[in-house]
Amino acid sequence: KRNENGVFTYSNSWLPKKNKKYFVDIVQAITKSKYYAFIKQKKLPIDEDYKKAQFTYKILSVVDKEKELISNELHELKEPNSIVDFEGGSMKYIGMPPFQSQDRFRYIDNGQYVIGRPDSSKLFFYDDNHNLFKTVYLQLDRERVTKEDIEYFFKSNSYSTENRSRIESRIPLFKPSFLNFWITKNKIYLNTDINEKGKEITMMNMKGEFIGIFFISKFDRIQEIKNDTIYTVYQHPNRGYRIRLYGIDNHPN
Repeated sequence: KRNENGVFTYSNSWLPKKNKKYFVDIVQAITKSKYYAFIKQKKLPIDEDYKKAQFTYKILSVVDKEKELISNELHELKEPNSIVDFEGGSMKYIGMPPFQSQDRFRYIDNGQYVIGRPDSSKLFFYDDNHNLFKTVYLQLDRERVTKEDIEYFFKSNSYSTENRSRIESRIPLFKPSFLNFWITKNKIYLNTDINEKGKEITMMNMKGEFIGIFFISKFDRIQEIKNDTIYTVYQHPNRGYRIRLYGIDNHPN
């Protein structure tokens, strides 16, 4: 748990039972005995229909410490499927096409949370009883995917000619309104693009109005944004992992 200085310290541990029916991915503690989790079917259909499906859905639910369901099917969240092959009954990962639309979940506090849906360019705020209490429309223009965007992606990823063609066939004409998002008390941060400059972060107010844009490294994975500080894990393939902190200047010259 986090102490008064904001540092995480060891609290306790337990080994939950394995759920035989579902994959249960706990994403956030609500209390000491309740957790938000994503539920997915354990047995996936290994067939041509699955290979062709561009998207699937995971279910936001509430589970206990043993990963047993307390509240089922609160929301469906859309996520993209990677391109795969099936060989001898096993699945082989090929790659994930860029600029895929993916719904996102962010916990606020006291059981409240936000679901971001790029297809609608909206953030939906829910209370601890899962009732919608606010919707924020993000005032962003949709950008077309350019040839330069595609070449940048393939420059960073190596594929055979056949697999490159398969991935290109799944690249959309337009970029999603955001790839990921984070919420603070008075600002919204959106990862709106990844390009040669790095990860593009768009800052907005709580009405969804534009404030500014800045970039962080493409190797930075944002863990949290709090008190005008961005906490990331820098994952460079050749330099190892580091923890980075970025300060946000709200009054630039």
